Amino acid sequence: MINQPSQQEQTASLTAANTMYAHLNRDHTRLWFFAVLWALLLVGLSLIFGRLTIAAFQRIGADPNTAFLLGVVLHILLGIAKASWQWAIDHRRSPLIYQLGVLLLVGAIIVVAYFRAQLQIELGSPPLVAYLVSAFIALLEIVGPLVVGTLLGNVATRIAKVQRDRTWADQFRNSVSVSLNPLKEWQDEGINLRGRIAKNERLIEEAKLKREQALAQHDHAEARRLEEEIGKAEENIQTYRHQYILLRQHYPGTNVDFDRGVEEALKASQGSPLAVDEP
Repeated sequence: MINQPSQQEQTASLTAANTMYAHLNRDHTRLWFFAVLWALLLVGLSLIFGRLTIAAFQRIGADPNTAFLLGVVLHILLGIAKASWQWAIDHRRSPLIYQLGVLLLVGAIIVVAYFRAQLQIELGSPPLVAYLVSAFIALLEIVGPLVVGTLLGNVATRIAKVQRDRTWADQFRNSVSVSLNPLKEWQDEGINLRGRIAKNERLIEEAKLKREQALAQHDHAEARRLEEEIGKAEENIQTYRHQYILLRQHYPGTNVDFDRGVEEALKASQGSPLAVDEP
């Protein structure tokens, strides 16, 4: 039983909830700064590499402006394809279509490098030197967008996660602000998160059994669906565990008090289903 909090405890509870939200809001702003930075870097690299492809595209009949634009778009698309590949992996989606896109764009850059080498040979450069120089430039054209695309994909995934936590923290601080017992609101949310974790753990166990049955029956479509369900549940568990850690860190009291309150409530609920608020 938690006693009615004093005005000081109520103020501390709301201040802590606002601090937690502000912490996540700063992370969100910082990540967006890096997202814009990597996007501008990708565009900058593409503008530089676009100039290196003008002669090669002119060789196949493009005018200088079109040749430059094609080179810029080619490298931007390579970076975006790699970012999408990274996003698919982080979200447990099949990255095959993005992998094919990356391979296709890399192949296009290699073809451009070949035309560039041929042009240099026609201008009098030794064949070996022309091919080596063009290959080195092509390596830079490929590696640059791939690296920046990876960074962009990583930061996009982190933005999505922080945004989810920020929305949750905003809802939680609103609940605290209208609660008659805001201190208890922290422990109730901890109990709720623990319940969500347990629910998803049970879902994973059940889905794994069903997946084995589907594989035994050669129902690969159902097995893939269950695999996606397991991945989503694992992602949910990571989210709820992280939010529980945030609660524990910002709780307006000691970690021991927070853990004790949650554990006592969970023990008291044994033998009856624990109510879980879905997000």
